[in-house]
Amino acid sequence: MTRLGGFPGVFSYSAASLVLILMFGLCPHQASAQGRLSDKDVEKVMDNLKEDAKKFKSSFNSAVSKSTIRNTDQEKQSKSLVETFQKQTEICCTISKTRKTSTVQ
Repeated sequence: MTRLGGFPGVFSYSAASLVLILMFGLCPHQASAQGRLSDKDVEKVMDNLKEDAKKFKSSFNSAVSKSTIRNTDQEKQSKSLVETFQKQTEICCTISKTRKTSTVQ
């Protein structure tokens, strides 16, 4: 069994690149101009990231189930990577909300 493109791990590098693009692409452009985000803006960004991660997972799983890697270890690894990404975004969102409430008290 050969991997995508004949190179080991090309698909996982592509998935990791996509995750990074999503993470940096979701930041509002105006935020870089002002230098800092307010707590409210950070909360909005984190909530958007969490929701986008859920949508991405759903779309990704649907696409993988139709791809040539279905029923392979590569499919399991890819889905695991996306699952980890979604869980990490949820954890980050929870942590940011927890830190906000702990600093207010």
